[in-house]
Amino acid sequence: MPWALVAIGAALLFVGYWGASDSTDPGRQLPYLASGTAPGLSLVLCGAALLIRTEHEKDRAEVRHLQARFDALLGWLESGPTAEPSGPPPSEVPLGKDLDAPAGSVGPR
Repeated sequence: MPWALVAIGAALLFVGYWGASDSTDPGRQLPYLASGTAPGLSLVLCGAALLIRTEHEKDRAEVRHLQARFDALLGWLESGPTAEPSGPPPSEVPLGKDLDAPAGSVGPR
């Protein structure tokens, strides 16, 4: 959806510029600027804001996932080296799709 807004806005910017560039008379250029360029710029800015929001949501989800893994690691470390861990060891906590690592490569040895 955000990419569609950016694409439509870019097309409106181009049409507004193309229409206004045919004349040097400001009276003939103003309708193109008002009906194409201003709404096009608005759509591009709204699309960019939605893209930033989407990326921010993805980042927050990844931080929550890493926090859960960190909490599991801390719980495992706090339970002591001879005690049985209360939850899964840090190496068995599922990784995010961008952070795949071999099992057993994460955590103390």
